[in-house]
Amino acid sequence: DNVLHTVPSLTSGEYTIANARETMFSRYRQINGRIYLEYGYVEFEPSESGDLVEKRRITLPDGGVNAAMEYAGNNQIIAYREVTTTVGNQLTVTLDLVDQESFSIEKTSTFTITLNENSLVWLNGITVHGDKVVLPYYQHDENTWSANDTAYAAIFDRSTLAYEKTIKDARTAALGFGSVSYNGDLYIPSSNSDYWGINEGMPAGILRVKAGETAFDPSYFVNVTEITGNHNLTLQDVGNGKAITQVFRKDLINEYGDFDAAYVIEHWLVDLSAGTAVKMDIPLSLGSHIPIVDIGDNQYAIPCNTVAGNYFYIYNSNTGSLSRGARYIGGFFTRTNLKL
Repeated sequence: DNVLHTVPSLTSGEYTIANARETMFSRYRQINGRIYLEYGYVEFEPSESGDLVEKRRITLPDGGVNAAMEYAGNNQIIAYREVTTTVGNQLTVTLDLVDQESFSIEKTSTFTITLNENSLVWLNGITVHGDKVVLPYYQHDENTWSANDTAYAAIFDRSTLAYEKTIKDARTAALGFGSVSYNGDLYIPSSNSDYWGINEGMPAGILRVKAGETAFDPSYFVNVTEITGNHNLTLQDVGNGKAITQVFRKDLINEYGDFDAAYVIEHWLVDLSAGTAVKMDIPLSLGSHIPIVDIGDNQYAIPCNTVAGNYFYIYNSNTGSLSRGARYIGGFFTRTNLKL
């Protein structure tokens, strides 16, 4: 069952699922203070009782739903929809610019990706980089799902949504699953682990697009596989040029289900400018893609389902300190954490 639980603090205390409320959906997103369904143009607001109730929605003319949303500044959301058309080796995708105040689509554009032979495409997040929009994706074999030995990202104009070009990098594969902006530079992780990219012959890591540029920086690559001996997934901002990535302990994975259902995840702290990473003092965890919560004053609550119990670990990017915060009993953290 999906439940929602409102608590007064993440830095201390002990909470139990017995006091939570059932909710219809398991994945919500919070963008610029507003709450949305992760997949679908549906906005929610908290009721006096603490439930999330639908406020308004956008019904798309083709009946489709959006597949990813990110804040684009100026009370706008940039989003892409699920693939709408496949003709031969041309795959068509739709981008939307959504106004948060009126909750309406202001602008729409489409673009096509030319597929390699016997390949399909997995779109993998979207973000704004200066006056551009960046859409990471990967091509993969249609039968084995193994990612091609190349990282891809499509570049668009921020104001018109016009497609400009696709950039590539042969140092890694399966780009996406989060991004972090710092000092105007954009950092994007790859995840060619057997969980997603299924191409562990390529190193996983982090690429950079420098401020004002629309190409991958050839002088920068954080080789997470070389540093950790494993492959990573996701990259989340924790302030002051630091980010956290989840790393799968391959030696503990015996079957595919272990990626999400076993204690196989380490948390590593990345110094984006230096291109270094260190393992954090958090026990092995289960469950990927769980959002980190910015609780203010450069403190970040990291939800962790660990072998020692389910806790929020509090990282302070001003001091570099890490402490164990609130404990949650009776349920697992999933892919929704909201600041109400």
